[in-house]
Order: sequence, then C-alpha cells, then structure tokens
Amino acid sequence: MSTEEVNANHKATNLLAMQDGEAVTTDLEWGGSLFTVEPGATVEIVIEYDNSYPYSNIQFMIDSHLADGLTHSGNVTIGGFAFGANDNASTEVRPPEPDIPDIGGVEFEDADLDAVTVGGNTDIYNAQKTEDGLHVTYGEFVSNYQNVTLSGMTAQQANNLFKASITNNGEQTVSVRIDIMATFAHNGNTAATNLRAMQDGVQVPTDTQWGGSTFTVEPDDTIEIVIEYDNKYQQASVQFMLDSASNGTPVTGGDVTISGLAFGANGNAYTGETVLPPEPVEPSGDSVNLTFTNAGPYTVDTNGTAADTVNVTYTAAVGNSYLNIRSDDAAQYAAGNDTFTVTITNNGTDQVRVRIDIMGTTPVDIPEGQQGSLACNVSHTVISGAGAENIYWEETNTQWGGTTLIIAPGKTITVSVKYDGDGAWGAVSGVQFMFDTSSGIAEEIKAGNVTLSNFIFSDSKANEE
Repeated sequence: MSTEEVNANHKATNLLAMQDGEAVTTDLEWGGSLFTVEPGATVEIVIEYDNSYPYSNIQFMIDSHLADGLTHSGNVTIGGFAFGANDNASTEVRPPEPDIPDIGGVEFEDADLDAVTVGGNTDIYNAQKTEDGLHVTYGEFVSNYQNVTLSGMTAQQANNLFKASITNNGEQTVSVRIDIMATFAHNGNTAATNLRAMQDGVQVPTDTQWGGSTFTVEPDDTIEIVIEYDNKYQQASVQFMLDSASNGTPVTGGDVTISGLAFGANGNAYTGETVLPPEPVEPSGDSVNLTFTNAGPYTVDTNGTAADTVNVTYTAAVGNSYLNIRSDDAAQYAAGNDTFTVTITNNGTDQVRVRIDIMGTTPVDIPEGQQGSLACNVSHTVISGAGAENIYWEETNTQWGGTTLIIAPGKTITVSVKYDGDGAWGAVSGVQFMFDTSSGIAEEIKAGNVTLSNFIFSDSKANEE
C-alpha cells in the first residue's frame, strides 16, 4: 500500500503476482493480488509492485474480501517475508501530488469590510480596520491560541475559498494560523473548516483534525494565501492567530497588515442545504449541590460546604501545574448518567482557560502506549453562550483527557460534557476543574475570578426519548 492514491479507487501498488511459480490474478483497477491456499498446504507467493509510490504498509485480507455472504473462520501462518528488486524497480520515489486549492478560473469577490466586526483577544492585539483589510500590532505575551476574529462576512457561507495578502512590517518572523470557523465543532474537536491551503502557490500545513492552516511571513515580506474550506457547515468567522498558535511560547511582539480579503468558489463548493449546529438539548434534572475545597492556588467561597453555586478566586495559578479543585461527591450523581452540565462565568478582566475532567477510576492508555488520563470525557456541547465573542477556543481531548474552554472576560456560558461512566475508565470518581493551570500556559502566573453554578447530571438517552 502507498500513502498516495494509485488511482481513484485504491492505494494498492501491486502489478503482477505468482503462487508457486504460477501467475495469479492481480486487479489493477481495484487493487490487490488473490491467492488460494488449500487445507494443510503451504504456498510461496511473489508480488511485483510499483515502488515509485511512497510506501505505507502491507495488508492481508484473509477471507474478508469474499463477497459470498458467508461467515468464515481459519488458522493461517504467514512468514518468510523478504524483499528484492528486478529490472523494473524504480530508483526514485515520485513526489506526492500537492494538495492545494484549485483557483483556476475562479473570480474572487472582495469582502465587505463595512459589515465586519473585529473581535477576539483585543487585550493582546490592537487590530484596526484599513481601507481593504486590517492592521494588527501586538507586544509581549505568552502564546495561548489568542486570535483576531473577523465576523459578519456574509460571502463566507456562499463560497469555499478565502484569499488574503499578509505583510510582516516587523523585524521578526511571524507565524500565522488562520481558521475558517463554523458555528460549531463539526468533528468533535474543532469548528475550523479548513481543508487545504497554499502560500504563494505552495502547499502549507492544514490540520483537519484540530483545525487551522499555518503560514510563515519573513520580515518585510508579503505573502498571498488561499484557503479552501468546507462551506457545508454554517459559517461564523475567520480567526487569525498571530504568533499565538502554540502552547506557552513567549512572544516579543509584531506588526502585521492583512489586506485583499476576498472570497471565491471552485468546483468543490457546497451548494446544498447548510448543515446547522445541533439544537442544544436542555439537560433534564435539577441542579445538585457539590462540595469543593480550597486547593493549590484556589480559594473556594463555599470551602468544604455543598452548594449549587461556587465562586473561585486565585492570584497565583501556574501554567502546566494542572492544579485543580475537585468534587468527590459528584460521583454519586454521575452514576447512572452520562452528561454533566455546568454554567461558568468569567468575572475577571482577562480570558480564563477552564478545563473540566470527569474522572474515572482507571487510566486508559493512549495509542503511543503511554499511560493516559483518568478523564472519561467523550464530547461537549455549548448549551448557551456559544460563539467566538464568548469562547476563544474549545475542545474535548479524548486522548489526553478533559474538556477545555477559553472563556472571554465578563462572559457566561453553559456547557454539557458527555462522559463514559460505564466503559474502560470505570465508574466516575469525581469532577475536577482547572483554571489557567492546564497545558498551554507555560508556567505563566495568572489571576482570576470564576463562578460555577447549576450542576446538573443527566442521561442523554432519556433526553432523546
């Protein structure tokens, strides 16, 4: 198997094959070579393949390729793996086809800047509209996915290509991540709808799992960027992360001009019915009282007393320390349910990074074989307060655990976290909250004031009935 498509149907690179010296069928259209092994028999097979394609793996389909509708079982030993080269072997690996937006024949339309609202982290970025774009300056800060958000561009929904020029007016190289944002996290991880992107005609990284396309602008340089995105989902905004798309890197400052904002459509543009965010399901059940105690840098106003509203203040929360407040009595309410809902109010003057962990009893290993998290969070839904003006960034990380939301100052949101209380993590043992201490703040000392209220545990299946 190749990492690249061999044709429109498959990635198999097989060309010819033989079994015990006799030719067998190799399907060039759909891929694969077919061998038949009688009971008790041993066969020797040789496959010639096209090694000009970049190699990925070897796949064996044992009776699973048969379209006979029957159930099969067996016991097979495969050994003696060896590789060789004949005169047909290629000495060069063909480069992968660049995955860049197709802009041939596309007519771009300038964005209506009069209708644009500039938001995001205005405490970090000084973003001012210009005649055809935006001028952004910023000083020293610690990166934490801060952004400048442009909303209100109606052409974003009808098109699937975004174009702009970015000029670095400063003296340091600038890294720019751009997210074309939907109104909801369509894949469970991100609301970014980017599919592919290019900088001056050359492919640049686009992360379709966690979102964003990343560009690099040298001092005194101007680049032209084009992003293709999936306009099937209801569009919301375009976010620019200037030197901020990392976990806790010190930033010295910058001066950037973004101009020539325009939208267009190629043949991949979606013209069907727009996919809207799922209707928020109000959780059933009453708010319960939970007990939190002072811990680490946090002072809890109801220290040690069960309550349905808790105010938490702190002046010295250290990033990457993962210190938290925890409610063990949440376990009794979590049992028999699968959803935890809470209202969070950021009373402070700075954004707050809130991580919610529904804690199981057994850590689940992550794919790399390292011990994973006890957090059994599966997904989350913002019930109220959704939108880039309230939530700068959000995710539920099923690999390392937890639901994280970066909440704007003065904003209130309500979020429901779905958890697996009956699976590999075991029974829920409690709920914990981290405020500005989870990954991504690089030992920066933060202060904050947050109110938690309306703790509700519910069964999503009951809500569906």
